[in-house]
Amino acid sequence: MAGVDEVTFSVVDVTSEQARWAMTQYFDELARRFSDGFDADAAFEDAAVGFRPPHGIFVVARAGDDVVGCGAIQFVDSNTAEIKRMWVDPARRGIGLGRRLLGRLEGEVRSSGRSRVVLDTNDALTEAISMYGRLGYISIERYNDNPYADRWFEKSLASMPSITGRVEVNLSVVDPVRSADWYCELLGMERRYEYGSAESGMTYVSLVEPKSQLVLCLVGHTANTGERFTELRAGLDHLEFLVGRREDLYEWAARLDELGIAHSGVKEPSYTSNAMLTFRDPDNIQLEFFYRTQE
Repeated sequence: MAGVDEVTFSVVDVTSEQARWAMTQYFDELARRFSDGFDADAAFEDAAVGFRPPHGIFVVARAGDDVVGCGAIQFVDSNTAEIKRMWVDPARRGIGLGRRLLGRLEGEVRSSGRSRVVLDTNDALTEAISMYGRLGYISIERYNDNPYADRWFEKSLASMPSITGRVEVNLSVVDPVRSADWYCELLGMERRYEYGSAESGMTYVSLVEPKSQLVLCLVGHTANTGERFTELRAGLDHLEFLVGRREDLYEWAARLDELGIAHSGVKEPSYTSNAMLTFRDPDNIQLEFFYRTQE
């Protein structure tokens, strides 16, 4: 079965065969789960008008040739859109597909120039209610006359999602255990946990530097042929560790000498007032202790 990253999304005509098939699966599930059943005929009639331009759109999720999810948007006014008919194949639940589908629908709302979404749901759909709460939806008063709705939610899309500014680095390496030993000895890092999965062909070791709380994950793939890293290919160029004083670079140079790790020596290029000390890890990944002059 394809993973969640292999699922694609596309806008389709709501009267198309794949759209009607997906909605049929959804309506059948609602009829089973709602105490008073569900009127699919009326829902199909509403969809044929409400989920096609200029009133709205319909999105399907596919894994290869299989339709594995759907969702709709109905435009309420120039600022607000309503998300409706979100369904994920039961066999694909619990892997993050619902979150990805909702994100795609929110993206379509943003693309329409609207900055607010609303939706309703039934108390029986506990998984959906939980997901909406995790993804920033807040409970509001009833805004429609949907006889099946017990809860109503809204979310503002006016601002970009936030990040903390903290970055956790994941590096692909040939031997995660060997590399973990190397980084622990050099930087005084500690192991957080180790994980291996024969199914995914992946192993990794997660490290943390106790004082700065820098997290570094070293990832090994069974498909890795042992080829050494080069910054000349697209992807990572090098990894910098910022230091607070220029003098720290000389202390780190002494530490590298102590461990027998070849390095560039402290470099102070003429084109900048910054300084750096460059070296490489066991997989040839270029690392650098870097001092940035305070402006």
